[in-house]
Amino acid sequence: AITAMSPDDLSVWAAEELFQHWTLYNAMYHSSYVAGKLGIWKEHGRKHLTGLLAKMGFSIPQTQQPYMNMDLDLK
Repeated sequence: AITAMSPDDLSVWAAEELFQHWTLYNAMYHSSYVAGKLGIWKEHGRKHLTGLLAKMGFSIPQTQQPYMNMDLDLK
């Protein structure tokens, strides 16, 4: 059983459960904020997303791994 200290604790837990199977790339790709800022519906926007992840220090293979399989230092 999970006991939450506050409603925020439960929402963070639910988000982690939901996104643990997603890759970092897919999570950012499907974010409405990132989509709007980078225009990811175009090839140029998807290249910007890949470039942003590279600037953040992630390699392409790292961004394609499910969150649960990522190295601890990257989480």
